[in-house]
Amino acid sequence: MKKLLFNSFVFFLVLSPVIKAQWVQQYSGNPSRLFTINFVDENNGFASGGNKCLLKTTDGGNNWIVLQQGGSSDEYGTMFIRDLQTGWIALNGWSPVHSSILKTTDGGISWTIQLSIYGHIVVSIFFIDDQIGWAACTEGVIYNTINGGDTWNLQYQLSTSEWLFDVFFVDQNNGWVVGNLGNKILKTTNGGNSWNWVTIGTSDWLFYIDFIDHDTGITVGDNGRILKSTDGGINWNTMQSGTTSLLREVEFSSINEVWAVGYNGVILHSTDVGNTWNLDPSGTSTDIYSVSFIGSQGWVCGDDQLILHNSGASGLPINIISPNGGEIWIEGSQQDITWSSLNVTDVKIELSLNNGASWDTIIDSTLSTGIFSWTVPNSLSDSCLIKISDYQYPDTLDISDGMFAIRSQASLSTVTVISPNGGESWVAGTQQNITWTSEFVENVKIELSLTNGANWNTIVDSIPSTGIYSWLVNVPQSSIQSRIRITNILDQAVYDVSDQVFTIQVPVDVENQLSGLPKEYKLTQNYPNPFNPSTTIKFAVPIESNVNLSIYNVMGELVSTLVNEQKKPGYYEYEFNASTIASGVYLYRIKAGSFVETKKMALMK
Repeated sequence: MKKLLFNSFVFFLVLSPVIKAQWVQQYSGNPSRLFTINFVDENNGFASGGNKCLLKTTDGGNNWIVLQQGGSSDEYGTMFIRDLQTGWIALNGWSPVHSSILKTTDGGISWTIQLSIYGHIVVSIFFIDDQIGWAACTEGVIYNTINGGDTWNLQYQLSTSEWLFDVFFVDQNNGWVVGNLGNKILKTTNGGNSWNWVTIGTSDWLFYIDFIDHDTGITVGDNGRILKSTDGGINWNTMQSGTTSLLREVEFSSINEVWAVGYNGVILHSTDVGNTWNLDPSGTSTDIYSVSFIGSQGWVCGDDQLILHNSGASGLPINIISPNGGEIWIEGSQQDITWSSLNVTDVKIELSLNNGASWDTIIDSTLSTGIFSWTVPNSLSDSCLIKISDYQYPDTLDISDGMFAIRSQASLSTVTVISPNGGESWVAGTQQNITWTSEFVENVKIELSLTNGANWNTIVDSIPSTGIYSWLVNVPQSSIQSRIRITNILDQAVYDVSDQVFTIQVPVDVENQLSGLPKEYKLTQNYPNPFNPSTTIKFAVPIESNVNLSIYNVMGELVSTLVNEQKKPGYYEYEFNASTIASGVYLYRIKAGSFVETKKMALMK
């Protein structure tokens, strides 16, 4: 959370004279490397690396237990620890090239080989839950498991065999892979069954990628390269890192705070979601390979079995207490901005309404007493941050860990639709009561959708919020996808929609009166299509005719007859319920007089 402001117009790092929380050495062993460190909580963590070294701690790294070391030229590489008991690790060798994925279910005491391969190395393992995971490898290979690693299947392989260094997923569908892929990153939206190339503005090798949500992600690599995306990895922008050292890993420790580590002892820190980066002195020139954070506490590992720990202790000059993320403050209310400080006399307090993109001064200078009484402005936003800086040394500052909201009094209002709320069947031309409950709402707008919310038509633009409105049902067509939406006029962000769809049926005589008699036979496409389990079929008859409307499967076998009778001129519609038949493509055919027409529809369960 604490940071030193980086001047984006120059290419060097400006260091504050105030001492920050330090990285302290916890472990150093033989010359083999520790490639990966992974903590599951503030006490329990693992580290692994060369010389088949596997370490474990149960006290935050104060003491490390050597679970394995020596006896093999193989080395433990990537590791993914799911919880206190469950984790996966890769054991790799180079002569010949081979790799295994092992799993523990007893906190690292024993490991079972799940996959053994030759010809490429497992470089990255990632799981989104205890069942679904991926492994990215050299030679452009990706493996996938859906049963916790009991079976691993070759899911994808590049034709050009570039090395893949890291894989990351935010859910079971959306993921990314980085490597020595030229000027590209791989992105999937279907769980890795297929991958798309995303062009980036550099050909540097990228070693690690991390996303804090579906939109915001950061990847790091060679030559101090840092790229950031805010649109789900479609576009990537270069961020100034202030270093040319190779960066091996990046990790979000909170929604705003990001850490990156690399060669020559480099540890970088950002408190604004990776927009600016500052050097966090590590006290070593040893190459660092991996970083893991639990809250404000962090650990890194590297060459010579080096492990450093940052306790996150608040020896920092300024620390915002409130608002620090998640608060909702009402415009015009009196609120206390609070903070702690060390060796700071006066502070400047600023407000951002756009998540740090720009800042407005609340007070230019005030004594650093730790509390400032503030009248909340009428600038409404859900993306607010507070920044407090040392008046004498502006580079010494803190920013709210997360965004808070400034809302209007109206934002306390609520609206809840009571009826229709799903399952009702109303008939056009009848009088029906739309009912709701509300709090702190004077007037409401009522709207109707016949398309399950795809578009809306106004029933009444504004009426007092009495909780009941008598509506003469007047719609141009029948619908089995109807919903009601009721909105607070003063704050249109406050609304409610019917929980489920309801039905509005337009009788044939009503529709004919509205539309006039048809001039030709017509069979329209069913709606919805595809459907499950019901769909509506409409047809028009210009003269009195014997009408047969039937459903067939693709083999031509009769499934159902919806109509088989004499019909007067007019517009008709019938519902087909397919709850008892299997998914697939079906045909519906009308024969009316000399008119015959057939259309397709798809049932998807």
